[in-house]
Amino acid sequence: MADTHFCNNIRYFRNLKPCRSIATARDTRAEIHGYSNINLAIKVGKQRLTWYLILRNIAYALYFHTNLISAAKLRKVGVIINQSINHLRYKDDGTLFANLIKYRGLYLINAIASLPTPKIPEYLIS
Repeated sequence: MADTHFCNNIRYFRNLKPCRSIATARDTRAEIHGYSNINLAIKVGKQRLTWYLILRNIAYALYFHTNLISAAKLRKVGVIINQSINHLRYKDDGTLFANLIKYRGLYLINAIASLPTPKIPEYLIS
């Protein structure tokens, strides 16, 4: 489960691929109903600039109480947590990836999931 991103709101998913499986961590279980990508808008730095990020292969867990981003998956793409200053940074050059907010022992990202844009019907006129 440590290498899985989770989201509990189906509205944020694009092209959800349904499946039924269970993710476990110690004595906790999460029922997964499918996988898809999610677009995030993240506020970064003192200027609060917006960066856009696509998280791939997110587990849709309807009854999960919160949304989670896997630190293990971030590490695989070169993003690491600096807990002393509450930042996600690029491992290679140390530049800022995202600000974190520490809350009850967890690190939160100030992000907004953008809803998928509806597909507009295409018409061919000749």
